[in-house]
Amino acid sequence: MAPATVRRIHGILRRALNQGVKWGWIGINPATATTPPRVPASDIRPPSSEALGRVLRRARDESPDLGCYLMLAAATGARRSELIALRWTDVDLERGMVSIERGIVSGPDGLVEKGTKTHSSRRVSLDAGTAAALVDHHARATDRARMCRVPLAADAFVFSNAVDGSEPWFPDSVSRSFRLLCDKEGVPGVRLHDLRHFVATQLLSAGVDVRTVAGRLGLRNAATTLNVYAHFVEQADRNGGEPMLRIADGVAWAGGVRGTDLDRFGRRSATLEPPDRSDAVRQGPLVALPEQGGDPLARDAVEVGDGFDRETFVA
Repeated sequence: MAPATVRRIHGILRRALNQGVKWGWIGINPATATTPPRVPASDIRPPSSEALGRVLRRARDESPDLGCYLMLAAATGARRSELIALRWTDVDLERGMVSIERGIVSGPDGLVEKGTKTHSSRRVSLDAGTAAALVDHHARATDRARMCRVPLAADAFVFSNAVDGSEPWFPDSVSRSFRLLCDKEGVPGVRLHDLRHFVATQLLSAGVDVRTVAGRLGLRNAATTLNVYAHFVEQADRNGGEPMLRIADGVAWAGGVRGTDLDRFGRRSATLEPPDRSDAVRQGPLVALPEQGGDPLARDAVEVGDGFDRETFVA
């Protein structure tokens, strides 16, 4: 039995026995004296942008509805259960936003609709491409309902095989369909849940602050994000070293000396000549911020993360 499974079972037993202690059925909780095994840290390997792009294009060509679902997963980082539980009342097509308030999981007697994993709701903004895919998806659902002469309710499920949208997709069916797409495109070992890791790592690598990423993914706090994606946070920090060096140079230029010409005590080297100030003009901007075009995740990173524009930053 896997260590993670043992820990989950241990947690269930411990809580059940604690309740027995509260009710006076038993004197002590024997589960508190046990030590569950440690769960080794999993190696997060999100798909590359190129590989994911191929999978999304195939999904769009073979099954537009599934393609829309995967685009939404790759743009929001939402859990599988949360996207399956989306209803059209949760989608604001005009503003390009979705409200994530519940999840759907498989239970002993079928599908169960409940709250999100963290028991909290959130609103997530969409890029223009994903919002357009949702508009097209809604049009297809409306046309199918009209052809079958049934109404599409306002609270119908966004992803449903029923013509009237009354029943959601089965979670395992979505994961199975995604694996088949990956196999066809020669992208092995990628799970549907890895799209969530893809969003997190892309945003962190783009410099979006950890708290914003945690809120978008629906994690309880930023500490959880740091624990899971610590390696990518460190990489983003290292990538920021070179721009910060250029910033230090720019500040030092104002005093007639380059930041790289200072010793470790901040003193100017006596053997160096003051730099040519025209060199500062040729350097251009200190930091090149992401442009608004291109990757929708990059656009979103600027919108939800940095909180400053080029003018206010340079000033």
